[in-house]
Amino acid sequence: GVVFLKRGKAGSDVFYTGDIDESIVNTVQDHGGVLTLDDLESHRTEETAAVSVSYRGVDVFEHPPNGQGFAALSMLKIMETFDFSAFDALSEDRFHLMIEAKKLAYADLHHHCADPSFYKAPLEKLLSKDYAGERAKTIDSLSAMNDYSSGLSLGNDTVYLATADGEEGAVSFINSLYKGIGSGLVAPGTGIKLQNRGHLFSFDPDHPNCYAPKKLPFHTIIPGALYKNKKLMGMFGIMGGAHQAQAHAQFVSNLIDYEMTPQEAMDYPRFNHDHKTNTVGLEMGIPLLVEEELRKRGHQVEHNDSVKYFGGGQAILRFNEDTWIAGSDHRKDGHAAGF
Repeated sequence: GVVFLKRGKAGSDVFYTGDIDESIVNTVQDHGGVLTLDDLESHRTEETAAVSVSYRGVDVFEHPPNGQGFAALSMLKIMETFDFSAFDALSEDRFHLMIEAKKLAYADLHHHCADPSFYKAPLEKLLSKDYAGERAKTIDSLSAMNDYSSGLSLGNDTVYLATADGEEGAVSFINSLYKGIGSGLVAPGTGIKLQNRGHLFSFDPDHPNCYAPKKLPFHTIIPGALYKNKKLMGMFGIMGGAHQAQAHAQFVSNLIDYEMTPQEAMDYPRFNHDHKTNTVGLEMGIPLLVEEELRKRGHQVEHNDSVKYFGGGQAILRFNEDTWIAGSDHRKDGHAAGF
C-alpha cells in the first residue's frame, strides 16, 4: 500500500529512484544477480510501432520484436495461402495445416527474434505474401514435417485485459513476471515481485538474442488488435508462454474463417505444438478421428488439458457502431462485462 501511495504522489519515477529501487537492487545483488542503481535510473519505457499483416481482408496487429508477435502474423500469412473454407473447423486437414504453419513460423521466430536495437529482423521479408507462399510450398498436406528451420539465414502467471469505449478508444494490455512468480524474489518493504525475463536470453554468442548489457531479451507476451478497412475491429490477447503466437493465429482464423463470436473463438479447442520436442498437444473437444488422422500423417500427438499448454485469453469485438461484444476464456479466471 505504501508503494502505491508513493506512486500516486510522485509518479512512476518512484520505482527507479530512492528507497524502492535501492531495495530492488539490493535484493537482486544479495542473491548473486547483476543489477545496479544505474540500470534502474536509466530505464525509459519505449513506445514501439506494432507490426501487422492482412489476413483475408482483416488487418491483424501484434507487438514487434523483441516480442513473439510476428510469429502469429507469419503463421497467418502461411495459412492464408490455403482455402480454409473447404475444411470443417474441426477437421484433420485444417489442424494439420495450422500445425505445419506454426512449425515454420516459429522456426523463423527462434532464428530472428531479438532486441531491435541489436538486430534488425527482416520483417518485411518474413511477413511478405511471397515468402509465405514459398514456406507453404514446403508443407506436405498428408505428412508432418520433422525437420523445420528458418527460411532466412541471419544477416506464466500472465495477465491480459482488453477494454474499449464508445469513442473508439481501446486498449490491449498484457503483463507477466515469467515462470509463474518470476524470479521468486520480493524486494523487502515494497511487495514488488521481481521478474525473470532474462531467462529467455540465448547463450549462443552468434545468436541475435545472445545476452548483453542494456539489451532486451526475447519476450513471449503479445497483445493483439484487429482492424478492417482502417477501422478498429477488436482487441484480443491469449496468455500461455510460447503458446501465445500460435493461439493468436488459431483465434483469428476462428473469427475470420468461421465467423465465430469472440466467446466461441476463444473457447474453441486448440492445439499446441512444442518446438523443441516436435510434439502436438490436442485439447479435449478435438475428435478422436482427427487425432488418429494426424498420427497417420506423422504428428506426435499427446493429450494435455493444462492451462500451462493452452493458456487463456480475453477479446472485445466491435458488433456495430454502438455495440461491442466480448468473450473471456473458460480456461482461466476472467470476465466479460459492460458498464
